[in-house]
Amino acid sequence: VDTLYRPYCHFVMYDSSLFVDVRGITDEMYLPDNVAISISGSPLSKPFQCLATRLVPAYDMLEKTQCFTLYRRDQSGNRIDNITDWALAQFRHHYANLPIPQSPNLPISNPQSPISKHDIFHYVYAVLHHPA
Repeated sequence: VDTLYRPYCHFVMYDSSLFVDVRGITDEMYLPDNVAISISGSPLSKPFQCLATRLVPAYDMLEKTQCFTLYRRDQSGNRIDNITDWALAQFRHHYANLPIPQSPNLPISNPQSPISKHDIFHYVYAVLHHPA
């Protein structure tokens, strides 16, 4: 299994109960097309850190790493979005009538397209990086 031992330090882990005592819920969270926002957990001895990754992180990758994936799978293999339909509706309602700034540098291919769950996921990641 591809893992992230430290930020930008990629390792391959032999995923076996012989070597890994507590596997946790990696099978339902870390899938080839999924992404996770990893944050430093508590208690902190370093400043807050945040990193998005598609790899399974080591527990101390960001000091007591906690992860929030875009989605997970149940035991039957069904996809469960971690951003609820209620949250999606709240974002769409809140931003529905806001003016769209006109800028040639705006990285939006179609500013009139509806907000998606991926958009919310990226928004949360951006907010976590804001210095305020």
